[in-house]
Amino acid sequence: MCAQAISFARIRRLHFGTYNKKYGGVENGVRVFHFYHSIPEVYGGILEEENMKLITNSVLVA
Repeated sequence: MCAQAISFARIRRLHFGTYNKKYGGVENGVRVFHFYHSIPEVYGGILEEENMKLITNSVLVA
C-alpha cells in the first residue's frame, strides 16, 4: 500500500497479516508517514504464520 494514500485517506489504524521484506511498504511507510497529513497506528504480523501459508499457496505469489 502507498503510505501517502493511507495518510491522505486519514486511516487511523492499519492492520496487516504478514510482513514482506522484499515488497513490504508498510515498514518503509512508517518512516515517511511524518511527512504526510496523518500518522496511523500500524499493527503487523497478525496471525502471521497462517497468513504466510495462504500467501505461499496462492496463485498471486510471483
